[in-house]
Amino acid sequence: MISFTTKLFTVVLVTIFFYPDKLLAQKLNSDSSVCLEIKGKVLNVGNKSSDTYKAELIYYNNVINNETISATKSFKFDLKRDAIYSIRISKKGFITKLISIYTRIPEDETNVYRLDFETELIEEHLSKKLDADALDFPITIIYYDEKADSFYYNEEYTNNIKRCIYNVKVVRNKI
Repeated sequence: MISFTTKLFTVVLVTIFFYPDKLLAQKLNSDSSVCLEIKGKVLNVGNKSSDTYKAELIYYNNVINNETISATKSFKFDLKRDAIYSIRISKKGFITKLISIYTRIPEDETNVYRLDFETELIEEHLSKKLDADALDFPITIIYYDEKADSFYYNEEYTNNIKRCIYNVKVVRNKI
């Protein structure tokens, strides 16, 4: 019998990119213009300036920017349009967090968008009760939402992956 987690991961892999027909035609080199300035802060990695965490910007499985940041500071990356990036956030004693970003925007769009977020890392000693397979997936997928004319995260995906990580079962009752 296929588990709920396996089914979810299958669905995620199929839908992780919202426009698979466009994804297959994507060029390896993205447009050279920056379309998104993304800024993030990790809240629970210490409060002394000597406490640090690592943020890496990944493009096609290559780390293209690597920063060691004071726990009291934020990281910032400028992302080019029409590309797929990941941000990997890590600190010793915590589980690494992965965030996926898809920067496809309409061709006629010239704005540079900004997205600020805060997050927390999960302490390693708490991971024994978590789904190790689910932890390998990005915690969220950020994409351009044409209706909102801004970058946003996929709420449904994020809620589902968190449910899997924390082994939460959804019970649907018929009324």
